Amino acid sequence: MDMVMGLGFPWWLRVEHFLNIIFISFLIRSGIEILGTYPKLYRSQHSVAGTAWAQFTIQEAPKHKYYTVGGEYDDYSPRLSLPGRGLLGVGRYWHFITVTGFVACWVIYFVLLFSTGQWRRYVPTSLDTFADAGHDFLAYLAFTVPHAVEGMPFNAIQQLSYGFVILILTPLVIITGAFQSPAIANYFSRITRAVGGSQVIRTVHFLCLVGYVVFTVIHVVMVVLHGYGHETAKMVFGNYHLHRRPRRRAAAARGGHALDAKRRPRRRKAAQRDRATVVEPALPPAVTYAVRPLKHHRKRSGAAERYPKLSGERAATGDEGILGAHG
Repeated sequence: MDMVMGLGFPWWLRVEHFLNIIFISFLIRSGIEILGTYPKLYRSQHSVAGTAWAQFTIQEAPKHKYYTVGGEYDDYSPRLSLPGRGLLGVGRYWHFITVTGFVACWVIYFVLLFSTGQWRRYVPTSLDTFADAGHDFLAYLAFTVPHAVEGMPFNAIQQLSYGFVILILTPLVIITGAFQSPAIANYFSRITRAVGGSQVIRTVHFLCLVGYVVFTVIHVVMVVLHGYGHETAKMVFGNYHLHRRPRRRAAAARGGHALDAKRRPRRRKAAQRDRATVVEPALPPAVTYAVRPLKHHRKRSGAAERYPKLSGERAATGDEGILGAHG
C-alpha cells in the first residue's frame, strides 16, 4: 500500500495532466489547420503528383503536368481545425504558442519523474510485465477489467501504453515538429537526408498526431470502463479520497477521536446505572444475592449495608445453599 501511495497521483502529476488536455487539444486542431496548406503525405522526398499515400482534400487532382501548390490548399471547418476557414497564419500562431507550453511541461514532468522515483510507473522493471500485458489485452477483449499490478496504480498494459506515450511518442513528435522548420532541417541536413527527407519527417509527424488521437479515445473509454467517477476523482483529488475513511477508522481505533473519547465514560456509567436499576429489582432476593458476587465492580462487603432487611431474612431462614455455592 505504501508503494501505491508513493506511485499514486501527486499534485504535480495532476497539474500536468490538466495542462496536457489543453495543450494537446490546441496542438491537434491547429495542426490540422496547417495540414490543410498541403493536404498530402509522401513516402519520400520527391513529391511527384499522384504518388501521395494519403490525401485530405476533396478537390480534384490537377490535370496539367505543372501546377501551383497553392491550388491544392484546402480550408477546414472551425469545428475541426483552429481557427479554420483557411487562416494559416493564425493557425501557425496557435500551434507555436501552444507547443512552447507543451514542451516546457514535458521537460518539467520528465525531470520530476526521475527525481522522485515516479519513473517506475512507466518503465517496466521485469520482463513479466510484457506477458502480463498480453493477458490484460485478452481480458479487455473478453469485456473484463483486469486488476492492477501489485504496488502499481494501474495494470500492465496501461503501464506500457502510458510509458510509450510519455517516453517515446512525445519526444518523437517534438523532434519531428522541430524539423518542420526549414532552418533546423537545413542546419541538420545530414539527419534530414538520413531519414528520407523533409516529406518523410512530415509524414512521421502526422502519424504521431494519429497516435495521440487514438490514445486519447482509448484512454477515455478505459476511464469509463474502470469507473468514471472513481478515475476522475483520482486525477482531481489524488490519493486522499481513496484512503480517507480507513484513516479515520484507524484514528478512532487508537483513541484519536476526541468526541468519542469524552462520551465513552458517560455511556459506560449510564449502562451501569441501567443494569443496577433494571436487573436487580426484577429478581427474587435469593437470585439477587446469587448474581451480585459475579459483578466485580461492586464490593461484596457492602451487601449487608445496602440490603439490611434481606440479610436479616437470610440469617433467619438459614438460606446457606445458594450463597455457599457462589460464595
